[in-house]
Amino acid sequence: MSKYIGRRVSLGIARETTRGTYVAPTFWLPHTELSFDDKTEKVVSGEALGVINDASEAFITSLFSQGSMSGEVRDRSFGLLLYAMLGSVSSVNTDGAAWTHTFSLAASNQHASLSLVLVSPDETVFFRRCMLQAITITYELGGYVTFEAEWMAHASEDSAVQSASFSVENKFVTRMASVRFAANIAGLGAASETSVKRARITISKNLVRDDILGTIEPEDILNQQFGVEGELELNYENTTVKDFMTANTYRALRINAVDTNTTIGGSSNPTFRLDLPRVHFFDWEPQNALNEIRRQTVSFKGLYDLANSQNAIHQAVLINTATGY
Repeated sequence: MSKYIGRRVSLGIARETTRGTYVAPTFWLPHTELSFDDKTEKVVSGEALGVINDASEAFITSLFSQGSMSGEVRDRSFGLLLYAMLGSVSSVNTDGAAWTHTFSLAASNQHASLSLVLVSPDETVFFRRCMLQAITITYELGGYVTFEAEWMAHASEDSAVQSASFSVENKFVTRMASVRFAANIAGLGAASETSVKRARITISKNLVRDDILGTIEPEDILNQQFGVEGELELNYENTTVKDFMTANTYRALRINAVDTNTTIGGSSNPTFRLDLPRVHFFDWEPQNALNEIRRQTVSFKGLYDLANSQNAIHQAVLINTATGY
């Protein structure tokens, strides 16, 4: 065994054809932070044995893995994370080598699972049935569009040594991003951009391990209720978002990132877009520092649009050169 820095650990991901059956990586995913490893739950015996010691033995009752990773949103590999989060995708060849992938929420508690592989100088291990617990996407001025993803999976298993093979992908910086509000989804395309300083959106699925008698390994890992929340920061030039909150006004919301400096296919650009059909606003706060431009922050929650039968995330769209997921 050797000593090495975290930069020497490589992460590979793939969508499992059969949930819980390992698949070799289709993408090697660069990361900025990575913390993913085996976890246990134990029961400790507290029987009295004629001494003052409080315990004499412990048994593992559940063995699984859990952790998180962070990185920069890339136009191809990020599609696997969107698939794992939402559970359904439709891929259409729209412009020569450019493909449009539309991800939508699957009405299932057994969403698509991934296989993860970790390669370090000392070992190669893989994790089956990796389920996405939550993902936070952040648009921060002066940087890349970034993500932090939380996972749960079966415990690690040893693998034959693998070599990472990273691909060149397009990435999104926040100067490519825009935010729009409209009365409904249909109005988002023609809506004016809203000047936003920072945006963050968190999508969560509230995973549960399906433990059963007779084994320490969960039989399955299931997604439960689906939730979407976020936050926007703006200059305090008007009270529009405050009025949305106080009047309980629902709005459709689009957060879009388009790399107009890169052409794929005939005339397409790498794109990552999130559309929410119905959000409500809460926790509005002004910032009144004496020597700074006044700002405001407001939180929002994505809601199911009953009138139009649209999920809290109506769709996530990636335009890239991948032919499918």
